[in-house]
Amino acid sequence: MKTKKKVALVLSGGGALGCAHIGVIKVLRKYGIPVDIIVGTSMGGVVGAGMAVGLSTEDMIKFALKFRTIDFFDVNFNTSGLFSGKGVMKIINKFLPDITIQSLNTTFACVACDLYSEKEVVFTTGSIRDAVRATLSIPGVFVPFQKDDMLLVDGGMLNNLPEDVAMKLGADVIISCDVLSGSKVNSVPKNAIDSFLSSINLATKEMQKLKSVYSDICLKPDMDGLGQFSFADKKTLLAIRRGEEVAERHIAEIIKIIKQKLST
Repeated sequence: MKTKKKVALVLSGGGALGCAHIGVIKVLRKYGIPVDIIVGTSMGGVVGAGMAVGLSTEDMIKFALKFRTIDFFDVNFNTSGLFSGKGVMKIINKFLPDITIQSLNTTFACVACDLYSEKEVVFTTGSIRDAVRATLSIPGVFVPFQKDDMLLVDGGMLNNLPEDVAMKLGADVIISCDVLSGSKVNSVPKNAIDSFLSSINLATKEMQKLKSVYSDICLKPDMDGLGQFSFADKKTLLAIRRGEEVAERHIAEIIKIIKQKLST
């Protein structure tokens, strides 16, 4: 029998734009907002995993500042992706302990897609590092992650803002952060990757309109001037600040919603 009502935080994918999630988390912690369930896709899964293992806001910012675009350009002899993903995971593994998801004190889940079965895969158990590697495997950019009988790519292909997963995990209140909605193409893409990701984003945004219906409040930071591969100190700190700004603007509403829902 369910007794304790739960608050969930759902974090979307969006590459470097996902650093804005850290700003949102910073504000939620500042005001003592309880988070019992964390669900994320792609970079949302990475940031969510950091929160779930108990990283402080300061450590999460240090984590984000470690990323550089050059880290993605690792040596790769597998033609199924431009980059192997090992360079990114080398950074992530310095901050993310080698533990299982079920050992966490906070309920955590992240989403990937299996190319073989053509279905969404939700990680709620097993290695948290494997789950993160799977969820951030942008098709064509990173080599798909092979696990058991699955060939896994970025969960954003099917569920970039997995509010429905939070519902299934027992959430009574859902706060979500969608970093893609505030991102638009304002100039000619710099390279083939930018062009490819911008095109994927169009389809992802349309899909979100149909699937993202469970949030009690959805925060949409202004991502103008930032891109999915904007991994540089100034850009990263700007993304974090944008997350803080949108959370501060809506914090009174968040508190009101939580009080109303948890008291009924």
